[in-house]
Amino acid sequence: MKNGFWSSFHNQAALAYNNSLFFGFNYENRFNISELGTRSLGLIIPAGKASLGSSLFNIFGYTDFRRDMTGLACGLKLSNKISAGLQVDYFSVKTSGEYNNQSVTCEAGLLITPSENTRLGIHVFNPVPNSLRKIFPGQCH
Repeated sequence: MKNGFWSSFHNQAALAYNNSLFFGFNYENRFNISELGTRSLGLIIPAGKASLGSSLFNIFGYTDFRRDMTGLACGLKLSNKISAGLQVDYFSVKTSGEYNNQSVTCEAGLLITPSENTRLGIHVFNPVPNSLRKIFPGQCH
């Protein structure tokens, strides 16, 4: 729930408190195994009471199993103590076989700051109702 670059990858409500342009890249290689590597690139653009954030890419895996994610987010100050954010995500999962799945979903966050030293946050990922999944099979996961 900290302000900063990674709010575009986690609780989008924290985007509202970014007042500077941010651009960042991350590479993580878990357990020194390249197949478990994650590469991320993101951007935050302040716009008054709101900030736009983009997970330009977040790639996990290797040739035989790869998960790609791209997202576009907006965080908005609703008051001095409350902010909210929303993000639309595109996912693609590919394997060495014939499996190739693409889906679109969303996530949202709320951040409340009752005092200078206290923050309360909630983040919801993939709140797509099952009824929509039946209408658009293979598109909403």
